[in-house]
Amino acid sequence: FIGKQFVIVYNKKQKDYDYVANILFSPDGKHLAYGAVRFRDRDQKETFIVFDGKEQKPYYEIAGIGNIYFWYILPQFSKDSKKFVYLAKDKNYNEILILNGKEIFKGFKVFNGQFTPNGDFAYIVAEPVENNYAGYNNYGRYNIRIFWDDKLQKEFKNVFLGDTREIILSPDGTKFAYFSYSDNTVYLNGKTCVRLDELLSKNEKIYETTK
Repeated sequence: FIGKQFVIVYNKKQKDYDYVANILFSPDGKHLAYGAVRFRDRDQKETFIVFDGKEQKPYYEIAGIGNIYFWYILPQFSKDSKKFVYLAKDKNYNEILILNGKEIFKGFKVFNGQFTPNGDFAYIVAEPVENNYAGYNNYGRYNIRIFWDDKLQKEFKNVFLGDTREIILSPDGTKFAYFSYSDNTVYLNGKTCVRLDELLSKNEKIYETTK
């Protein structure tokens, strides 16, 4: 990046950084948060959230800050402005979920998340089963857990995800669904919901009978 970047709040210039992104006001307008990057040298950087003017703990990467486009949880406030959440990675590529400044999860993969109507942050965690990549029988199988804030709500063991790229969480944070490209199947809570090849076959038969 060329030059320094900074945020201006009520005509007052804030601190200089090498990069600034994702500027957010809380719904009630009382809080301001944004992401910032500070380069220590060419190969080292600190990425962190500035919340109400105070720098939070630095991480290797934070979703939505810089060229991090492949995560599904961006920094966000709850509708009542009481909670603020964002997703980060450390240098070992562990994914870390931070809620109101507290690390509530650290592990392999946080797939998706959102605030529920009651104000809890619901999110999906996927952990590979043992020998996930060692043999065909275990390939693409994960243990799926649904959390609300830092409390485990549901657990689904040995779920086949295949080459799934995204898991969708229901608005109330109790169910999850996804599409597996490897077998062209939509799954609900880890169980087969509909196979696209069977659905297409049925549609073709209906078409043939109505011609």
